[in-house]
Amino acid sequence: MKIQCPSCDQRLEIPDELAGQTIECPSCNASLAVPALASAPSAPVQVQQSAPKVKSKKESKTQISKIAIIAAILFFVFIASLSNSKDDLITTHEKFLKIHSTWVKTINETRSVKIKQNATDKALVNLEKLDVDHLRSDYAAAFNFYMPSMAGMNVALLIDQLGSDEDAKALWKEGQDLRNDAIKEMNAIYKNSK
Repeated sequence: MKIQCPSCDQRLEIPDELAGQTIECPSCNASLAVPALASAPSAPVQVQQSAPKVKSKKESKTQISKIAIIAAILFFVFIASLSNSKDDLITTHEKFLKIHSTWVKTINETRSVKIKQNATDKALVNLEKLDVDHLRSDYAAAFNFYMPSMAGMNVALLIDQLGSDEDAKALWKEGQDLRNDAIKEMNAIYKNSK
């Protein structure tokens, strides 16, 4: 192999046996590393296919037992999540009923539009705090139908305050009908969840 000395630029003829070793340059006595020889390409490796290993009955039973244990754990986790979701729905609906009944009581006890508006605003703020998105989709849909009906009733109170009595009554009635339909659906889901 031929290499060049980095110190004196002398071209040297080095025997292959010295590959990978450090030698002294015969011209300048500097130490230089002789590069290792590139290895010759190896013959392709032949892969032998072995017959598939047949599991013993004991190994099969152990594997089936492991699968059964995993399936049982997953089943209990699923049941627990259903139970938590059910408990969440019941708790959320009971909070909803409390907010709603407080609102209805205030609305029925006063003739003041301002007090009705304040009660409706307060109810909407408290209702927005309820997290229904993780509950049953039909319950969440009914709840999300209820909310705009309450907002519509608040608009009816505003229209009433501006003096358009007939428009306010029509909007109030429409909001009341929508709200009652949503409550009816939510109550049915709540009863089925108990």
